[in-house]
Amino acid sequence: MESNAADAGSNPSFLAIRPDRQTLYAVNEVNEMAGKATGSLRAFTIDPDSGGLTPINERASEGGRPAT
Repeated sequence: MESNAADAGSNPSFLAIRPDRQTLYAVNEVNEMAGKATGSLRAFTIDPDSGGLTPINERASEGGRPAT
């Protein structure tokens, strides 16, 4: 069986899939991103055939530990 693993970032604590099942979002419970005191969010496209994930973007959450 093929693995569809993707790097969701450090300490992913919350995952959400859009209702159209084309995008996955990951919230990363970190205290720092790019030298700033903030958590992060990552987005991935979901391949409809394989379920594989492709990174789209990463953004700062503008605050540390965003899902707590």
